Amino acid sequence: MTTTAPEPLRRDSPFRLLWIGQTVSTTGTAISGVVMPILAYQMTGSALHTSVFSAISVVPYILFGLPAGAVADRVNRRAVIILCDIASAVTMLSVPLVAHTGELTVGHLYAAAAVCATMFVWSDAAHFSVLVSVAGRERLPAANSALWSARTVAGAVAPLMAAGLMASIGGANALIVDGTSYLVAAGAIALIPRALTAATGPHRSDGDGLMRSLATDIRVGVAFVWRQRTVRLLTLLGIGNGITAGAVFGLLVVYGVNQLGLADDDPAIGLLFSAGACGALIATLALPAASARFGAGRVTVAGLWLATASVAGLCVATSLPAALVLVACWQLGYIIVTINGITIRQRVTPDHMQGRVNASARLVAAGGQPIGALIGGMLADAASVRAALLVMLVVIGATAVAAWGSPLRRGPQNFDLAAG
Repeated sequence: MTTTAPEPLRRDSPFRLLWIGQTVSTTGTAISGVVMPILAYQMTGSALHTSVFSAISVVPYILFGLPAGAVADRVNRRAVIILCDIASAVTMLSVPLVAHTGELTVGHLYAAAAVCATMFVWSDAAHFSVLVSVAGRERLPAANSALWSARTVAGAVAPLMAAGLMASIGGANALIVDGTSYLVAAGAIALIPRALTAATGPHRSDGDGLMRSLATDIRVGVAFVWRQRTVRLLTLLGIGNGITAGAVFGLLVVYGVNQLGLADDDPAIGLLFSAGACGALIATLALPAASARFGAGRVTVAGLWLATASVAGLCVATSLPAALVLVACWQLGYIIVTINGITIRQRVTPDHMQGRVNASARLVAAGGQPIGALIGGMLADAASVRAALLVMLVVIGATAVAAWGSPLRRGPQNFDLAAG
């Protein structure tokens, strides 16, 4: 009996549409991710204000992640993604509109970031399931690598684009690109001909019954994450990884100004974001082969130790070239840990549970980011950026030590994807 090899992703038009939509949207989001903290710093001069954007990007996951995952498993996923993209487009385009009236405030920037981050939670939960529907389980490693590679290339180019846009048309107007990118992403997902919603059986639709049913779905998703030993371990390690990420992401602008001596409008600040994206790109390209040879567990442990060494270097670096290398290495380690966790979850989770299981794990792992962002911002304002990074060094170092002492280091492959 012969089996037909799956069609290469590059020839799969539904996947190409998904890839195009996510790449364009990610590019726009990366541009606004640079522009908005710089605008806030220019308005306030406060490290805490810039770090708040890192917290805002994750807090909605804590508030809405679990119900978003449960809803994504029972509704039209295509409609969820399109509606969220349209809402994000309108919200982001409101910033340059208000700026033209001269009434733009930091509060408006916070509100726009919060709305877009909230829409992302619901869209992201649906996207996890959509990827499985479009690519199939056997092509998930290649599909995740393709999506994350494009995402990181966009992340490397976008900061330079942001710097050029801010210099030519102003920071607020630069956000028009992000608003437009959401509309492109909505159009791409609308054109995918393949069914994007798995049949999950009937659900009660009356108010009380629906709430009880959603609560049951959430409990089932959380229980699934907890029963899968490898998934549980990777999720818990993601907490320390997320706390450190919240601080490092949130302090990049302030780090460039206070520790490297750059001006707050220096295009070199964008290079710090680009360096991180380059590290992430290396991770996405190398991860499939590295995991196949050494096992996802050992690669995850190595990623955490690389992140630890990189944060230690950032504590003492005062030159831009050294900082660029260290930020790239830190992002490489961070992305390795992140993608390993995502891929393993997707491979072992039934189709009808993809939304809630991934949302549950993301909630736990990403919940540390706002904590890290706020702690990092407060410490940087009260003491220094170096003091904030030293605290994060303790956090990521403890996480690496925990991983070293876990079964991850001993397993040659993805050694335990079964319950228990």
